[in-house]
Amino acid sequence: MSKLFVILGALFVFCSCEPRIWDFNNPDICIFVKNDKGDNLFDADVEGNILDYDITVDYNGETYSISHTRATHARWLGLRVEAYNNILDDTPVLKFGEFKTTSGSDSYHGEKFTINWGDGTSDEVKFDLYIQGRHNVKKKIWLNGELRSENSLDVTIVK
Repeated sequence: MSKLFVILGALFVFCSCEPRIWDFNNPDICIFVKNDKGDNLFDADVEGNILDYDITVDYNGETYSISHTRATHARWLGLRVEAYNNILDDTPVLKFGEFKTTSGSDSYHGEKFTINWGDGTSDEVKFDLYIQGRHNVKKKIWLNGELRSENSLDVTIVK
């Protein structure tokens, strides 16, 4: 009988513990750029694409140009054109970041950056990215002062 109490006690302890999340996804800002017909302007097959534009981002006093290297480990990756999701969706998008969100000190509130499109135009992106509680990652994104999403870091720009 005492073995049963030990087993039940151990099960109670293990089942009552909240699971820990050790692996965090360091998210990017994903920017879909389309023309007025809805064509992806990062697609090489689309006439009038912007792949050859000198696109840069100004963020925290630094200017980032498009990088053509991909890291194998999570780290700051700057600005690049990549598949939206390599496994599920290979749509090419402009990505910025890999913003670290592993603790309460890794919080972004009202962060802003400017995308310079290389044609004399620019757009301002503002975002919030932080962890609330133990497991709840909060994400908001604005484009030129207009809230575009309250649950993702994806934004679509029509050029």
